[in-house]
Amino acid sequence: MMQRYVTLMLCILALVFVLPACSDDDSPIEGDDDHFEAVGLFLRQNGQEVVRVENNQVTGAIALEESELSSLISINFLLEDGGDGTPEDEGHSLGWEIADTDIAEIVQHDDDGKWRFHVRALEHGNTTIVFRLLHNDHADYVSPPIEIQVTEGEGEVEAVGLVLLDEDSGAEVLRVAEGKVTGSIVVAAGTSSDHMTVRFLSEDGSQFTPSADEHSLELPVANGSIAEAGVIDGEPFTLSISGKSAGETSLQINLLHEGHTDFESPAIPISVTE
Repeated sequence: MMQRYVTLMLCILALVFVLPACSDDDSPIEGDDDHFEAVGLFLRQNGQEVVRVENNQVTGAIALEESELSSLISINFLLEDGGDGTPEDEGHSLGWEIADTDIAEIVQHDDDGKWRFHVRALEHGNTTIVFRLLHNDHADYVSPPIEIQVTEGEGEVEAVGLVLLDEDSGAEVLRVAEGKVTGSIVVAAGTSSDHMTVRFLSEDGSQFTPSADEHSLELPVANGSIAEAGVIDGEPFTLSISGKSAGETSLQINLLHEGHTDFESPAIPISVTE
């Protein structure tokens, strides 16, 4: 009898030690390894960091002029482990709330993706925006208010040159100054270039974006059988080049103001490779 009792107790003790081990090692909680723990964020525009939220403190602001549509802004989240990034799963998305929607609004095109957007300035003044990292039906992270500063335009500024910037990185693709072109556009036949943003140069060398209400781009290509140029829908000063067939041609970037030409660039080289 005693032997059976001892045997039973040993079996119970064995189960006590074995079961927790199986629970810890063999049956992890689903999704724990993939949980995205955001503790802050930073915004990048034209290749430069413009806002950082760290330890719940905000550095920087989104600044633009009245009637301006900003170039593409990307958001990245700071993680508990010191890294940064954006979630890759379908369950996460970006939410936002602007305190005064009479001053600014968010514009997000289909090809911008979930983690990039533009800000459109509606009238001068200051407001704030709060970003939310949404996970299905709840927010995993909510930022403190980030300032949006909209200044009055300087009135009519004469364009004397331009720079063409890669919309994602902010890197300068080419520059037109004093009637000379530095740089060129290269694209493969059957493909389209990355989106490129046009910023015009004033006489003092500063960059500006004209009001989209009164201005537009004209993009004539010397040989349309080699390449085509077009403005991106919803982004009046962003363009892309499509390669049609291998060869060399050129593009002009002209700034129109209510139907007449305010600025006409010299010929900008386009090389279409096979």
